[in-house]
Amino acid sequence: MFLFREFSSKALLLILLSFSVQASDMDFLVKTTPVQRAGVQTSFMTEKLRLDAQTQKKVAAINQKYADLIEPVLHNDDSSFSKMMDIRSLQGQKDAELETILSKEQFATYEDSRDELKSYMEQRLGH
Repeated sequence: MFLFREFSSKALLLILLSFSVQASDMDFLVKTTPVQRAGVQTSFMTEKLRLDAQTQKKVAAINQKYADLIEPVLHNDDSSFSKMMDIRSLQGQKDAELETILSKEQFATYEDSRDELKSYMEQRLGH
């Protein structure tokens, strides 16, 4: 029983630390516009995934759509946890759309490069 409690406490701590890191990510996003976020994401994805012009156009539209959908979430009065959950849900929907237009290799690269995308956005948008 003690081992379970110790494990549960550590797991809870990791979850809370994860939420606090993601809450600071939201602070960064609030300072940018949907057009800025979508543009930087598209630029990164075009380079990283070697998108052709047709796919780039589709990716840009998806990035803009979800940047626009996330904007009111970033600025509402809900708790950081609630905002994070809403954004995760939207990100899941976005990923599902991207998966339909990217090749399997491109989508796998996209998933593997999420941390790199975050750093790229921070550099380009002046975080």
